Amino acid sequence: MLRPFSREAQPSAIGNQTAPLNGCRLAQPMPLQIQIMRHGRSALEFPTNWITPAEFREWIGIYNRTGIADDSRPPEKLIARVGDIATIVCSDYPRSIESAAQLFPNARPIISPLFREVGRPLPARSGIRLPLQIWDRLSVLLWKLNLIASDESIHTARQRAQSATRQLVDLAEQFSRVLFVGHGMLNALVGRELRRQGWHGSRQVNDDYWGITSFLSPSSC
Repeated sequence: MLRPFSREAQPSAIGNQTAPLNGCRLAQPMPLQIQIMRHGRSALEFPTNWITPAEFREWIGIYNRTGIADDSRPPEKLIARVGDIATIVCSDYPRSIESAAQLFPNARPIISPLFREVGRPLPARSGIRLPLQIWDRLSVLLWKLNLIASDESIHTARQRAQSATRQLVDLAEQFSRVLFVGHGMLNALVGRELRRQGWHGSRQVNDDYWGITSFLSPSSC
């Protein structure tokens, strides 16, 4: 269940409008907007030694319990872009919550496990050792091909992304502008679902740390 939204400055009429996307002309009144952002860089370092699938799974578990690095700071342009958004949504992973706190120190974001990163660690049966980056890319490939589903299948993740998108759209309908501080792969699934519903935004969701992608409601063009 989503926690109640609360922030010192409640959403009202937003003064700063976002520039049109893809040549769209903004309609009046101002269109609804959902901003999808990836969290800052994690404080957990990549292992330098080669690891097994079991160790990769263990590392993912630690990663999900770790916040962002002390020197990971949001760019000034990002702060200016989202500073007047009053509705912030996070997963319950520390890196998502701490990233939102960097942008909005006095806010109380909506926090829910619905917005967690998709689960796709490899099965832990093999003793083969490879760099973590290789296991990570391999697990993503196999997961997208629906060849592994040890934690969450791609079909289940898509269903969860649909539910997450519904929550974000509902919030946008209430408060006009929403910032979702999410995770790389779930962000991509949510962006895909928004486009499927007719929202206007880039087909490629920004996957950089602190990267952000804007989506405007279907009535905006």
